[in-house]
Amino acid sequence: MRGTDVAGVISIKKNGSEEFVGLSPGLLWMGSFQVAPDERGQGLGAKFLTFAANLTSELGHEKLYFYTSNPTIVGWY
Repeated sequence: MRGTDVAGVISIKKNGSEEFVGLSPGLLWMGSFQVAPDERGQGLGAKFLTFAANLTSELGHEKLYFYTSNPTIVGWY
């Protein structure tokens, strides 16, 4: 948050919801990764990723997988 505005968002999910059917159970997935246009270019995305990596370790996981509903843009990330 920057004042009352949301600067960005990131979600961490554990396998189990319907979008992960057929994948190994217990994996952590990152998604909904967005930084508000006015906040871009200030390193906020890197801070989100650092937070996600630290949380992954704290939860006892070695890997965090990235989820996107649009696989054609994976290279962009």
